Amino acid sequence: MIEVRRLTLKAGKTAILNELDLFINFGECVALTGRSGAGKSTFLHALLGDVERGSNGSTAQASVVSGIIRVAGRVVNGASSAKLGFLRRNVMAMVPQRLGGSLNPQFTARQHLKEAACLGGELSPKAVRQIAENVGLSETLLAKRPSELSGGQAQRVFLAMGLIRKPKILILDEPTSALDQAATSKILNTIRDLRGQTTVLFASHNED
Repeated sequence: MIEVRRLTLKAGKTAILNELDLFINFGECVALTGRSGAGKSTFLHALLGDVERGSNGSTAQASVVSGIIRVAGRVVNGASSAKLGFLRRNVMAMVPQRLGGSLNPQFTARQHLKEAACLGGELSPKAVRQIAENVGLSETLLAKRPSELSGGQAQRVFLAMGLIRKPKILILDEPTSALDQAATSKILNTIRDLRGQTTVLFASHNED
């Protein structure tokens, strides 16, 4: 599902990755670990064809210098906006580390999940509730808007949206960074349950 050959990424004159090779089969769950600032987020954005955002979510001048990125058999680097849009809508879902204004401020958490369900092929309300429960979203939290959610709660909403879409590839950038130990354990178990069903690439600075 994900094939990376001799990938070199740079930000200005600084090498972020040098001739990286990576191959992930469908249904595998792979953890990408390393210290903060090592280039994990930049690499994940490169998989989406969006390296300009860089590793800090801004407009850092990251670029693919050489190498090939293929996702679901399609070359990503240098692909047209239409082809990238197809992959993002139909193949991949990403839960970013920094959510910023990614959630609609007018929608409740429940409305966000319903919208994701439409993209995921109209899951049943029961299936949506189960996913919400699996990531620790109570009925009380589902009734709240983004401004009423903590960073960790908003992160759970985004993760639930990604799971509801039923992507072939789920990319997670520090998905437990804002969560307490109990919530982290619950979400890691949910991610493990995806093995064999979805390709998961999980970036974390925590090697445990």
